[in-house]
Formats: sequence, structure tokens, C-alpha cells
Amino acid sequence: LTRHITSEYDNSMRRSGKSAWPTASVMPFSSWVSGLWEEYASVPALTGLRARALWEKVVSSDPQVSGSWPSSGVSKASFDARRLMSEYSISLPEDEIYLTEESKALKRWSDEYDAELKRLGYLGEAQVFSEVKRLIERGAPIPVEVILAGFDEFSPEVSSIAGALAKRGALLSQWPDKEDMPLQAEARLVACEDELDEVLRAARWVREVYRPGTKIGVIVPELDRYRGAVIREFTAELSPSSVLPGSPESSVFNISLGAPLADEPLVGSALSIISIGPGKESLDDLMAALGSPFFAGDDALNIAKLDFRLREQNRTEASLYEFKAFLKGQGPSKRLGEWLSWLSGAGKKQAPSAWGKAFTDLLVRVGWLGGLKLTSREYQGLAAWNKALESLACLDDMLGKISRGEAASRLSSIAKDTIHQVETPDADIQILGLLEATGLWFDHIRVLGCHEYALPSEPSPNPFLRVNLQAAKRVPHSTGERELEFARVVAGRILSSAPSVTV
Repeated sequence: LTRHITSEYDNSMRRSGKSAWPTASVMPFSSWVSGLWEEYASVPALTGLRARALWEKVVSSDPQVSGSWPSSGVSKASFDARRLMSEYSISLPEDEIYLTEESKALKRWSDEYDAELKRLGYLGEAQVFSEVKRLIERGAPIPVEVILAGFDEFSPEVSSIAGALAKRGALLSQWPDKEDMPLQAEARLVACEDELDEVLRAARWVREVYRPGTKIGVIVPELDRYRGAVIREFTAELSPSSVLPGSPESSVFNISLGAPLADEPLVGSALSIISIGPGKESLDDLMAALGSPFFAGDDALNIAKLDFRLREQNRTEASLYEFKAFLKGQGPSKRLGEWLSWLSGAGKKQAPSAWGKAFTDLLVRVGWLGGLKLTSREYQGLAAWNKALESLACLDDMLGKISRGEAASRLSSIAKDTIHQVETPDADIQILGLLEATGLWFDHIRVLGCHEYALPSEPSPNPFLRVNLQAAKRVPHSTGERELEFARVVAGRILSSAPSVTV
């Protein structure tokens, strides 16, 4: 939506005959709030990856839960619970008799986390909105006009800051408002055999109705599930030649949902290399690192022959030392020697920033990307990889000195949690999730995946807060009634976003 509004604004300025104009200030609401705090506050806020890293450290060091709960997901769910408490003004009862075991743990972790924030001299991420509201009330500079674009509903935090802006005299409006919305469309229902049939029909429908300049929106409530099938079938139908080896990637359509950075082949190759240690490793893991085209290069044939020999011997494990011995005198042998030399000096603990430099040094020494001409997508993947290394480097004061394995695991987590969207030219055909379509209009819309569990979706209350507390504050996803209410709002918006809607 940010990109769309900015583009429309610039096109409007061009159509009016202007050759230069002030850049439109269009950004997510949370980014604007964070920017205001950074500019006018005296205490830095701990946000994003650094905040989550500190929370994970607090949770993992709690002796009362160590080993009794699965670590995967606990830190994330409890961190989200803390954010919801701040956003929706939820207070836990003082008397522990009214608390579940999860709520007791959340309360304990929150106290420890607040103590760590105070020791380090930071403001917590959850407190930024309330503190920015106070800044506005005390006279911090604000825009003359504020337009809130594309909100299906307002959270209490957004409403409180909007109220503070209005009291200060800012002109507030919402876009689109009811006068901007087209008349409600007539929806046509199409029954499909299964998801593949549904995606195939949608791709062929787009090919049939599309004309240059026609805006088509394909809206998918569960876009993460459908993403692979949509990309495959839409590419085959709308740009058949691009499925051939060596052909440039299609830019006929844009898909709003990126994939985890770790799924990008170039980044996956780097992660495979830094995760390999000097001891025995799974043969699959070793070949993921050595057999990647980003590593193998001209040595691909020798590495493939070695893989074949080991599998003939029914080997499931091997080490870099064995690989080096097998490949003695061949091209990869020298590179593996450099790799082993690097590993021999990587036994001590270091700060995350030092590991970021060390991993970069390793990749250079083993000839990663050596001699390759990267595509646009690969260059973007490389830039995102370097940003992931920067993210690792910013965790020094949160994590202290860590081992090579911990650093590699942390970097892998960063890559898995980072959604990477390859930049492509604007296209008339947009494939979007439910929320990404907010505020956009099309000539035709097709909605996929409307089964009985998709819209409304099933409730998923946060496990660290009692359901009755979440229901009382109308927290998203807390109850079936809340999901139904939101689904009605979204469905009404979709039916007002194009004159022709197929579901």
C-alpha cells in the first residue's frame, strides 16, 4: 500500500505537468511512531531483533522452566503476549492464585526483562506508543495533516495517538472513506475440485480477462500455503517461455508475500557452509554446502563424483577431512584446506559482530560465489545476506560472547525470520493476502481459498494470556466471534474494491 500510494501520488504530479515536487511522506504507522521517538526522545528504544534477542535470553535462562517446556515457539508467543498487554491495556491479576502457569512465567520474565532494560538504559518496544503519545501531548512537532490509509480497524494504540494528534489541531482523515468506495460488486461463486484446480482456473481466468492497463487482483486469505502453486501455475499460464532453463524470470505479475530469506538459494548456500564443523556431518548437509552451484563452480563434477562414491559405499556421514583426502590433488582440495584452517581457529567464543566478520572471511577463503555472474535476484539475495550479517553484528550487547555454533544458529534464525521479497517492476496483475489488498482498487478481483476455515479463520488466542482477558479487550484472534466480526469487515471491503468479483 505504501508503494502504491507513493506511485499514484508521483503519477498524479506528472499528469499535472510538474517536473519536480516534494516527496510524499508515506509509511507504516509504526515506522512513523518509531521515527518520532528517535528524533525527539532522550532514551533509545530497544526494538525489533535486539528486543527479541534479549527476551529469548531472559526466557532461556529461567531455571524454573528450563527443559520442562519446548523452547521452540515459547519465546515468540510470550513476547507477543507482552506486546498485546501493552497494546490492549491488559493487566495480569496480582494474586497468583488467578494465574495459569504460563501467565506466572510471563509475569516473571517481564519483571526480569524490565530489569535488564533498565540496566542497559533502553525503553521497551511495548512502551514506545504510549511514550510517543506523551511526546505529542507535551508539544513535539506534528504534521499539519495526517491521513490514515487502509485500516480495516484501529488498535487502541493507533486510536490513542490519533486522538492526541487531533487534540493538537492536526487535520485527521481516513482513506478510503465511504464516499471513495465504489458500489458493492456482484460476486460470482465458482466451485473447484481442490486447491490445484482452483489455482489453475484462476490463472486461466486472468489470461482470459487481462488486457493491457486492466488492474487485476487475486486475493488469497492463506497466501503462505498457496504461494508455491500460484507462482508455478501463473508463470506457466501467463509467461510460458519463462519456465524454460536459462530464461529471465517473469515480471507479468507481482506477489505481495515474500519467502523466508533462508529459502533463497544463494543465502541457503552460505548458511550451509557456515554451519559445517570439523567433525562428522550428515552427507546430505555436506553436499548441500559443497554441491551448491554457488560453491562448487568449476569443481562441480569432482564433487558430484565423490558424492556418488560415498553413496555407493552406503555412507551417511563424512567429514571435511575425509572429503579433502578423497579429493587430494583435485581442484576443491585447496579450498577445503582453507576451510579446515579457518575452523581450527574458530573454537573460541567471540562477540556476534566478530563472528559476522569471521563468516565473511570464511566465505571468501573457500571461494564462495567465485567467478559467478549473478542475476538481479541473486544480487538482491546477496544484499539481504549482508543485512542479515549486520543484524547479527548488532546483538553484541544483548548476547555477549558466543560460540561458532551459537552464532551460526542465530544467523540461521535471522534468515528464517526475515521475509525476503524480490523487487520486481510494477505489474497490472497483483497477487495479495487479505490485509495487503486494503485500500487498493481493481477492475477485476478473484478470491481464492474460501473454505469454511479460511474466512473467518479459526481463533488462536495467545496461550500466555487467559482467554477471558483477551476476549474482554477484543484482542484479534481471541474468539470465534471476534474473527467473524473481522471477516465481515474484510469481505465488505473486498466487495467494494472492484466492480467484478469472482470467489
